[in-house]
Amino acid sequence: MARKKERQDKGKAARESLTGTTPRLETLPVGMRLFRNYRQERYDAEVVEQEGQRRLRVMKGKKVLGTAASLSKGAELCSNHPERGGTVWRDAKTGATLLPVPRYDQLQAATPGPRKPKARKAASKKAGRKRTPRAKEGDGTNGTIRRSWQCGICEVKLPSQKDVTDHIAKEHPAK
Repeated sequence: MARKKERQDKGKAARESLTGTTPRLETLPVGMRLFRNYRQERYDAEVVEQEGQRRLRVMKGKKVLGTAASLSKGAELCSNHPERGGTVWRDAKTGATLLPVPRYDQLQAATPGPRKPKARKAASKKAGRKRTPRAKEGDGTNGTIRRSWQCGICEVKLPSQKDVTDHIAKEHPAK
């Protein structure tokens, strides 16, 4: 078991050294312009100083989408799902990503393992209106609710549950 843990640690260390970490906004200069393309749309961003903290102002054209505390949150403003900000944003001057995309072929044993299949949800029942049970002699239900009450025996529609009860007692007496 210790041997297995040792191999995992080596793989993790190799993966971290070759993939790098996303730079923090504090390390980027104020005024640095970034861009990204997402679904044939161009998004621009600029590192700004707000209330003593560096923030990323994200824009689509001239419209400001918002400010974010990190590169990944800025990427999330564009796509509405979590992303690794260092690989998505590109420097507007050079066109290079802030963090090179990991080259998993160089990682050898440290490559990500195969994904586990997600557990399937139980088969859902067919959508549609459920049929309510009809009243029968002596079962004590006295009818069903639809827009009006209905006798389950002869299917006569009546305005209230009391009328159905009276109808069953009078028209369909128990034997």
